[in-house]
Amino acid sequence: MLDKARQGRNFIAHEGASVGAIWTADRDRILGHAIRLRVAVADLALGDNVISQWCHGIDEPSESPPTLLIDAYPKMVDDWVFGHFGGLLDDQGACDEVEPSAGEQDAQGAMNP
Repeated sequence: MLDKARQGRNFIAHEGASVGAIWTADRDRILGHAIRLRVAVADLALGDNVISQWCHGIDEPSESPPTLLIDAYPKMVDDWVFGHFGGLLDDQGACDEVEPSAGEQDAQGAMNP
């Protein structure tokens, strides 16, 4: 999970705003990229949630973790980042069906020689 969070962070930082050349950007390309970005944000949010729980346990060892916030955090992040898309991203199908970008393919190839 933490490795996926790291990969998500790297995608966001290095490819998150890149949909390619502006003259090739169309609705389908932008939505496909937004779906890949949504997966990266979700992976990062899950990793952040785990690390935050560890930090809470270290800083406040006698207090219970805030389970309501922990459970709601991934959806809160998704709504904050992608809420303005409405149902557009949900209507595009499963995120796993989207082809990875060239950078993602390079990263996967480097990790799985």
